[in-house]
Amino acid sequence: MDMPYARIHDMSYNAIETRLMGRFPFEAATSLLYFVKNGRVQHLMHRLKYEGHREVGEWMGASLAEELLSSERFHAMDYLIPVPLHPRKKKMRGYNQSEVIAQGMEQKGYGKLKHALKRVVDNTSQTRKDSLERWANVQDVFELDDSRELEGKRLLLLDDVMTTGATLEACANQLIKVDGVRLYVATIACAEF
Repeated sequence: MDMPYARIHDMSYNAIETRLMGRFPFEAATSLLYFVKNGRVQHLMHRLKYEGHREVGEWMGASLAEELLSSERFHAMDYLIPVPLHPRKKKMRGYNQSEVIAQGMEQKGYGKLKHALKRVVDNTSQTRKDSLERWANVQDVFELDDSRELEGKRLLLLDDVMTTGATLEACANQLIKVDGVRLYVATIACAEF
């Protein structure tokens, strides 16, 4: 399938890293695909998130794992940390798309899925919000669930799509509280650079 692969995993100061720089400490950040409005990636994400096609997330996760396994900067992670959904939204959807992506990565031997974060506030969707509204919408929404096993580990914070990075920042701010973690960030797609 012809997809708009970003291929930026081994590039320092790539577009993802530049967006996140100065917001929280991380080792490296990347995205598998470019997201273009009304494009193929948006269609696939819609199928994953709203039409119940888990296999899309597993395939995307496996594709990301294959790319990262050969990357100098991302070659080995201890844990894959998916951005959590609120339990109500997860029950409604039937699954967490970021968790499904992590499962696809784990099946390829890339790290171990770890539920280290929980969403404690059922906030509104980020979809139609501007940058400032997105940031305000995710403040104090996430908490560490169990941090004992995370100390000194390499963690890959994983989400489906990065737009402004507000959700990733809110999650990262919880993870960096753990002693000695080395934080990495990956998304399946990144909205227009």
